[in-house]
Amino acid sequence: MFNFLYFASDTLPSLPNSALHDATFQSNVDSLDNEEYIKKLIKELKEAKQEELLNKLEEEIHSENMAGLKAKLLKEVEGNFTEAFKNDLKQKIDKEYSKNYVKEAEMSLTVFDELKAKYLSDNLSEIKQTAMLDVFREMDIKVSLPSDFDAKVAGHHKKFSKSNFYSNLITNYLVKYKPTVEKLSESERGKSFGGHYIRDVQLPPLTRQRLTEDRVNLPKEKFENLQQKHDELVAALKRMGEPPKEFVNGDGIVISGGGTYFGSALVAIGQMREMGAKLPIELIINSEDEYDKQICEELLPKQFNAKCIVIEREVGKDVLDSLKLTKFQMKIFGLLFATFDNIVTIDADNMPIKNVDTLLYSEPYLTSKFILWPDIWHKCTSPLFYDIARFKQGHPTRRQGIANDWSWFDYVKKDPETEISFHDFEGISNPISIETGQMVFSKRAHFRSFMLALYYNIYGPDFYYRLLFQGTFGEGDRETFVPALDVFREPYHIVEHDTWLAGFKNNEGKGFQETTIVQYDPTENEKFFEDWQKWLRGKKLDDRMWPFQSNLYTQKLLEEFQKSFHKEYTKLEENPLTGKMDEKHIVENFKKPDIFFFHIHNPKINPIENAKHGKDTIYSRRNLGLPGAYEDFGTTDWELQFHTISKWIACKGITSPHFWKEVAKEDQKKVCDTVTKYTEFLMKDSQDKSAADLKYLKF
Repeated sequence: MFNFLYFASDTLPSLPNSALHDATFQSNVDSLDNEEYIKKLIKELKEAKQEELLNKLEEEIHSENMAGLKAKLLKEVEGNFTEAFKNDLKQKIDKEYSKNYVKEAEMSLTVFDELKAKYLSDNLSEIKQTAMLDVFREMDIKVSLPSDFDAKVAGHHKKFSKSNFYSNLITNYLVKYKPTVEKLSESERGKSFGGHYIRDVQLPPLTRQRLTEDRVNLPKEKFENLQQKHDELVAALKRMGEPPKEFVNGDGIVISGGGTYFGSALVAIGQMREMGAKLPIELIINSEDEYDKQICEELLPKQFNAKCIVIEREVGKDVLDSLKLTKFQMKIFGLLFATFDNIVTIDADNMPIKNVDTLLYSEPYLTSKFILWPDIWHKCTSPLFYDIARFKQGHPTRRQGIANDWSWFDYVKKDPETEISFHDFEGISNPISIETGQMVFSKRAHFRSFMLALYYNIYGPDFYYRLLFQGTFGEGDRETFVPALDVFREPYHIVEHDTWLAGFKNNEGKGFQETTIVQYDPTENEKFFEDWQKWLRGKKLDDRMWPFQSNLYTQKLLEEFQKSFHKEYTKLEENPLTGKMDEKHIVENFKKPDIFFFHIHNPKINPIENAKHGKDTIYSRRNLGLPGAYEDFGTTDWELQFHTISKWIACKGITSPHFWKEVAKEDQKKVCDTVTKYTEFLMKDSQDKSAADLKYLKF
């Protein structure tokens, strides 16, 4: 929204903000509901003098420090007025400060501000109507406008091209500060770590020495270039304002799909709706080649309150092609073009079993505006990355590098280079690795860190993935968010509950094949850890102990903690049949946090792709284990529900001849029959056949 309240503040003496809460205020605004008053207001807006604001700013320059002035400029010059006004302001500032500071002040105005300023200078008379409308919007006043007013305003707003905005972001930030040295050579990449389970105390500990010896090594030229470009980008992002509300606002769900991935994305969307999610959904598609008219213009909007966003349309094919991003990089890149502020983003192979809308109102989100979930691996980031990003290593404050029954006091006395886990030090990122199958975050609150994480992904294959992972499993976007958030010292919440892998037994029960990453409810998990830490303190133990370490000491400690919740008592309760007060025996026990997400990645639930392999693979077995195999799953037959949704997508949802012929390259009836037979297979041993009775989707 354009901010022209400077024009209006002196022209509406009868409409103070404080009066908005007065019950008698309505009578004062009745006069607004006529065209004559609107014309009068527009006339007053036109007569407002920019010079008055200019003089006011000039006076304040003398009393503001450098940092304060920068903040003041960002706030006061939001509307930008005309180019002549802006240049006049720069000249006045230049009298007080150096030309270098004027240059910095110019850069502090966002790209979109520049577009607004140019448009204002070119369309000053017409834009007055938009200014007037903003006055009313800002004051929550409803007013009848001329019949053609909305059309005029809409026409003006269209001239602010989203394509220009995003192209400028990419060019002036992500591309401008790209490293200008050759990508890491094989020798510079060093040896790989592989995977180390977070449950296991890593011995010897992952110290600075272990994370650097025979690992990533950088010649001085490359290190200095990466650091310089990182410094310049961070400085530029610090000067950047929030993204414009015209392009980023509201709440919603974002998921990546398109092409053959439509199948799994639509199953995930169907599952969210089955669980009661009402938020609008945006399905991000990479290019026009992946677009399908029936899916994007009929199925999604009519059935799911969802729409497609095509990245290629937002930035242009040339810009997109120039970045040369892989499909894994495209997932995070696509979030740049999502129109929501508060975002629940999940992978297309992720099945939530609770209502995802509630995440935006959970305490962890309201406090931090960024929720992340853990992966199963120890973090193995190179200390060189933290040097490049100028992290300052402090004293050891975490105890991830030692078992819970080891002495903290002995640990901190050890050699910091060779005996203390590097990620246990203050100032270094949290040692828990991240799994980005789902994230919840505010794009406006964390736009700078989001852009930095996107930078790490764009230059990930050449530099940052190796620095951040050093060969740890799951290389990609998952480790790019926490360091970016830490660079800007922005808050975030990690759901620290134990992440584990569900699956099925193969080879006649002798082996195990994982298929699914299991993640927990952040609100219930936060309560769990509050109780855990309080209990530890009551026992005079270190409340930093992680309750899921895989050792006997921790296992017994956790069992004792859970037993502490056991209570048995009786209470009198009226018997509805006799009307008498009967004694009722009550037993209360520890309740685990609920599961929130099944990240079913191996194989994914995609009816099109799964049907190609037939009954010899996914459709020959239960992939989440036999019914009752996992107590935490509850009584619902989730696998039956997921594949019933998959059946609806294959048989009823996707009807596009183009999709089945050109994209799926499969006969729809064949796919539908294959999925149907599998749901019948699941029904045979299901202990919850009601899972096939979908509430949102109907056959």
